[in-house]
Amino acid sequence: MSGDLLGPFRFYGTRPDDPNDIFPHEHRRELRGYRVFCAWLHHDDSRAINTMDTFRESEGGRGHVQHYLIDFGSALGSGSDVRRNIAPQDPRAGNEYLFEIPPMLKTAYTFGFWMRPWMKVRYVYPQFAEIGRIESDFFRPEAWKPEYPNAAFNRMLLDDAFWAAKIVARFSDEAIRAIVHQGDYLDPQAERFLADTLIARRDKVVAHYFMQVNPLHAFRVAASNLEFRNLGQEHGLASVDAYQYEWFVFDNDTSSLTALADGEISQVRLPIPASGRAYLMVRLRTRSAGAPEWRKAVDVYLRRDGEGRLVVGIERQIEDVNP
Repeated sequence: MSGDLLGPFRFYGTRPDDPNDIFPHEHRRELRGYRVFCAWLHHDDSRAINTMDTFRESEGGRGHVQHYLIDFGSALGSGSDVRRNIAPQDPRAGNEYLFEIPPMLKTAYTFGFWMRPWMKVRYVYPQFAEIGRIESDFFRPEAWKPEYPNAAFNRMLLDDAFWAAKIVARFSDEAIRAIVHQGDYLDPQAERFLADTLIARRDKVVAHYFMQVNPLHAFRVAASNLEFRNLGQEHGLASVDAYQYEWFVFDNDTSSLTALADGEISQVRLPIPASGRAYLMVRLRTRSAGAPEWRKAVDVYLRRDGEGRLVVGIERQIEDVNP
């Protein structure tokens, strides 16, 4: 961490002493999507106090604010006790906020007969004391919660989560095992358990969020074709029957659309129609019997670039599709 310390940043609003900070933090994709990473790694103490901004001066007296995330002591099964000493993570962590009224009232109303579901979860602690409390069987990425409500986390949209899940998916089994190995665990079985748990949690993150939107990715123009990948199919979540497409001329001044062509293809390569207009847009839907949410549209915008086309924008439908 370099530069002059400015203190933590907040997960909402903007920093008043930073003229470059003009986009409210609760609407920033990297902060919304941070919830997915925290859920995967069971980092529940992901609040503003565990962030830091510094000012880095450049030549000519100018500079910029650099943002950092700090203090990851409450992650991967580790936490702290009431004296703030390092201890196994609390079983409540990730399942309820530190203070959450509805389950408290439900417990009181039933005179304690209703047991919170997370109380029944079995952990390997103290068998693997080095690990603390982390598991993958009960874990649900969409239901995971940090210690305190977070303005950015609460506003996370499905396309924010898809962006983060794509990054999580890049961590191979081998990479995760190699990273865990750097922890120098004394018990090889404990090390193996943690790696297996992170792999299983990664798979749950990917399986859930890749099924909530149309998981088309890596759009590029090659030889007058628009090429792309289907990450959901690549991860074995469902098979594809066909890709439905609609081509439009896009007016960049008025945002109006004029239909050009439509149809279906079976491959992840789509010919780009000939047009002298500066902008085109194609709306893609994936037809899959096993993944109805893949019918959500992905709009891909292309701009004329010399003799060819260049992908310049992607918009994803995130609301539910009609049955």
